[in-house]
Amino acid sequence: MPQATGDEDATDITGVKEEREVAVVQHTSRWSDLKYRNVILLGLSFMGLFSAFQTCGLVQTIVLQNYFGQDASTLGYVSLGILYATLGCANWFSPFLISLIGGPKIAMILGGITYSLFIAIFLRPYYATLYAGSVLVGVGAAVLWTAQGVFLTINSDKHTMARNSGLFWALFQSSYVPGNLFFFFYLNGETKIEDHTRTVLYTVLLAVSVMGIAVMFFFKHPVVAPVSEETLPVAGSSTEVQVKSARGNPFPAMVAAFRLWKGRDMVLLSFTFAYTGFAQTFFGGVYGTCLGYTAQFGEMRKSVVGLSGVAIGLGEILGKIKTVTSVVWSESEVWR
Repeated sequence: MPQATGDEDATDITGVKEEREVAVVQHTSRWSDLKYRNVILLGLSFMGLFSAFQTCGLVQTIVLQNYFGQDASTLGYVSLGILYATLGCANWFSPFLISLIGGPKIAMILGGITYSLFIAIFLRPYYATLYAGSVLVGVGAAVLWTAQGVFLTINSDKHTMARNSGLFWALFQSSYVPGNLFFFFYLNGETKIEDHTRTVLYTVLLAVSVMGIAVMFFFKHPVVAPVSEETLPVAGSSTEVQVKSARGNPFPAMVAAFRLWKGRDMVLLSFTFAYTGFAQTFFGGVYGTCLGYTAQFGEMRKSVVGLSGVAIGLGEILGKIKTVTSVVWSESEVWR
């Protein structure tokens, strides 16, 4: 029998290596497409959920004042104060809760449900349910946003994190536009929000929030595996470590959250966080309510609250588009 030469063996080995490299590229491409799809779905789900909640929060003070009377003119502020105070406290324990729940996808779904329950309260509000709902959504918001950060990190790497973050926030901030635009056109110059108007308004907002939660069911959690000679490289080992720690003992995650304050950078960032809170309180609650109480706007003063939310959303979108464009441009310059 003729014997294979060394050149033929080398050719066969080269061919196998090339086939494997093609398979690796194809698998990596599918992996990247899955993560990019997850980021888009993440942004769309938050856009739907917060199209409802942002509108609810922006107009709830004037809605409650119309429902309960003049004595409740600041009830919306009290509700939001309870909500965000609970959120601030619950953030310390949210890693623990996510570990118990079983992962970021389920945590975001459960957190989103608390938002829908809070919106449903306005169909027939009571003082007790409003206060209880504010506490509930505060805890749910802590779980939701912590899980969102975990999920976005898992679906990003050092090259795509800035792009994916900008893309998510552009979609998220666009949530200001649809709900507030609906509020503006639906009120159509009404000076008082009657029971029928409130019921229709919050039924629509509730339906939109449920649709946002429904999108979360389509999240595909990446199957993380270590790189080896026998398996194709589908993810980095650092992500694998993150997933293992998230599914392990929850108490170290809670302790690690408290240890963050030992860092100098976190202490300095806390001042920025505080400023952001004051700014959001103004444009997300006080400013719109002031417009709704301004008699000089005449019959349109309630509707103008929604219009201000649309303007805020458009400004946020333009800012995030600039961020994404700058990142993409910088990456294209690097690869040239």
